[in-house]
Amino acid sequence: MKDLVDLAKANPGKLKIAHRGVWGAVQVQAMQLFKEAGIKVTMVPYKGGGPSMRGFLAAEADFTLQFPSTILAQGDAVRVLASGGAKSHFEGVPSFGDLGYSADIGQMARIIMAPRGIPEDRLKMLQDALMKVNEDKTYKGLIKRIGENQAFINGPDYEMMRPKQSETYKELVKSLAQ
Repeated sequence: MKDLVDLAKANPGKLKIAHRGVWGAVQVQAMQLFKEAGIKVTMVPYKGGGPSMRGFLAAEADFTLQFPSTILAQGDAVRVLASGGAKSHFEGVPSFGDLGYSADIGQMARIIMAPRGIPEDRLKMLQDALMKVNEDKTYKGLIKRIGENQAFINGPDYEMMRPKQSETYKELVKSLAQ
């Protein structure tokens, strides 16, 4: 990872990253990494994770950020330089947190939303069903096998996070547009 960052610093804008598209699943984390590392790269958007991985494997880009499940499916075709989160998903590979970057780089929340004004009984039914799925043994096993995040955040807690998240994104975009 250090070699990649050093190469990007020595060649601003020359390295290309394959990503899942504008505001796609890993673009924000990638931008956060670039900001923290102090690097500028050329972003190559694709229409989703599969196409971005294919673009990377076809050498249309120099590197990519992917979810553990995508990388695990590729076997020896890729070299993992760092893993998202505070704890690595890959033996012998440091996490971004281990390398001194924000531990939330590479972590993504999947959000399920309901319209504002949904009747309370229906909202509770949805929340209860999601909590039940989150505790299901089969679901937990699948999420663990593919290395995905299983954290559950309820609606009111997420609503409290949104203003700070929005400000962070605005600052991130401004910093990268310079």
